[in-house]
Amino acid sequence: MSVKTEARKSAVLDRLFPYLLLGITLAALVRVLMLGSIAPININGYENLYTAFKASLDPRTWEGFDRLEGSLGPWKHQTHPILFFLILRAALLLGHSPLLYRSVSFIPGLAGVYLIGLTMARICRNKPVALLAAAAYGLSETMQRIFIDLRSYSLGLFFIIAAFHSLVAAVDDGRSRRPLAWFGVLAAFAVASEYYALLFIVAGLGSLALLWAARPAFRQCARDWGRQGWTAPLIALGPPALVFAGLYQIHTKYYIAHHSSFECIAEFFWDPKTPLLGFILSGLRTSLNYLLPFEISPTAAAISALAVLAMVILQLLPKAPAREGACGSLASSLPGLMSFFLLAGVVFLAMLRFFPFGGYERQQSILFPFFFMTAFTLLGRLISLLPEGGRASWSRTAVLAIAAAGLGINYHWVDPRSGRMSDDVTQRAPYLDSRPGATPPPRSAPGQAGIRWVRIPGGSFMMGSDLDAASRPRHQVRVRSFEMAQALVTNRQYRECVSAGVCTPADDSGPWFTGGDQPVVGVDWEQARTFSRWVGGRLPTEAEWEYAARGGGREQRFPWGEKEATCENLVFDHCGEPTAPVCSRPAGNTRHGLCDMAGNVWEWVQDEYHDTYEGAPADGSAWEKDPPNGGWYRVLRGGSWTLEPYQIAPTIRDNRRHSQHSSEVGFRPVR
Repeated sequence: MSVKTEARKSAVLDRLFPYLLLGITLAALVRVLMLGSIAPININGYENLYTAFKASLDPRTWEGFDRLEGSLGPWKHQTHPILFFLILRAALLLGHSPLLYRSVSFIPGLAGVYLIGLTMARICRNKPVALLAAAAYGLSETMQRIFIDLRSYSLGLFFIIAAFHSLVAAVDDGRSRRPLAWFGVLAAFAVASEYYALLFIVAGLGSLALLWAARPAFRQCARDWGRQGWTAPLIALGPPALVFAGLYQIHTKYYIAHHSSFECIAEFFWDPKTPLLGFILSGLRTSLNYLLPFEISPTAAAISALAVLAMVILQLLPKAPAREGACGSLASSLPGLMSFFLLAGVVFLAMLRFFPFGGYERQQSILFPFFFMTAFTLLGRLISLLPEGGRASWSRTAVLAIAAAGLGINYHWVDPRSGRMSDDVTQRAPYLDSRPGATPPPRSAPGQAGIRWVRIPGGSFMMGSDLDAASRPRHQVRVRSFEMAQALVTNRQYRECVSAGVCTPADDSGPWFTGGDQPVVGVDWEQARTFSRWVGGRLPTEAEWEYAARGGGREQRFPWGEKEATCENLVFDHCGEPTAPVCSRPAGNTRHGLCDMAGNVWEWVQDEYHDTYEGAPADGSAWEKDPPNGGWYRVLRGGSWTLEPYQIAPTIRDNRRHSQHSSEVGFRPVR
């Protein structure tokens, strides 16, 4: 192929690149709208809506930090900075619909997709690789869950990616100070959106310091910035520092003073009794498994870490000028450096028991954009080593085609968290045998496993609450008499079912949840149903559960009555422990003697999740007809050890995907 032909193809691709990148962003938008229209808003999302709606965000009305009931109280209890709530409050003025609420998250998320493509085009100077990077990020199931989550992480990631784009432009240009100033402004917005942006700023400074130490060319660039004046460097550092100082005074200091316990994420902190290397590899493996189409082992995680470290070292070594199209500029070292410093920062904070490593996807999301950019920078370097021009160029095309096919397999067929196939048929398979009249799976004869049953006399009651949109409308339900397990199923009882060859082992949630008398956690809805059948029972319907939790349908705030919620009657966020042994809070028992009907762990019930009670059955049966989310989500009841007391009531509802495991979710059977 002639040089002129290559140049012509490159010019055409340059002209089409913005439109192709916009097409990828719109493709991500289609998937986001589909998910956002069917996936229910979780309890944390509704809490954020309440905070944005109720809290006064006028500084003139803010009261003293020592008063929990101050007009800023709802926001001061949140772990997130204020910018997200300001934007969410503005959205509430425009109307009320789930997609409108979620637009506060998915619009900046999709803008981040476009910026990823622009940033990678500048780093690699290889447009196909940049497009693949944007597609990998924007069509990732994990990232799309973050985009539709009604939290501040998507907004924070947008400003982080935008600030990183400015940092890349500053390093790549080497002379202009404007990108450096923009870095400071955008980083300040990132800090105002999500506190983990501070990790990004520290990682950026660490990357620049390492470039200064290792690359003479960068030292010359830094000197050029200095000769032009110190305005831009001051703007790069000043606004983020000022924003955090202000937030510390009005929010962070207050939150730390009243929320000193971080036990809700303690399972993701480093335990000095365990090897540090094992903790790092386990956390890295978890973070990578959110993004990969298959489960990787700790060995594979170690290899990935070594590959990134080798890339960082190779980028810092002196080398000849790179060929056109290769990722060989100073800026091309930034994704690997940022990944390295971000990992180091997260691990360090996990060692201090201040930030989780290997935790929930939203908490690890600061790593994800840089993981994607590092991976595709490596892909760009691989392509640059292949022959170019003439017939030999097919090898580059083959590599790009394989990468594109891998993305298609990842994001259309495989759930990155579990490595399971996510086709509609296989997702629905666990539900098919739960329909009335369906043939149950083979199982052993029922075993008691030490279950103590409590009889709950039937009756009628008004189910639901006017205080929560998901619990409306209140409606009368007639419940037949039934028996419910007095306590949550314990680890000891569940292990008996596993030993009998009936149940599959619970997901490993860490050493804090393995006590024999602690409630079993890390079980999905299907596992809970299998155990319930093994002991001769079933999962309760949502109506049965609420009827029992309210002492036979009584009008009362808590299962035990009207007495205020404390650590004497339930296990919640500030009780100094994650889950507690079952029935260890007898002051919180119902009048029938049921334990832990509030707090400790959420409980699976039989019903599929519906956003409201419109059309709910009145006979106490499970509602499994025409769910709005395709039957993927099941109802949770009772609250957990991670919540505040005001979030726990017999009428509060939440949901999880039927195949999801969590250290917050257990169950109890009925019969």
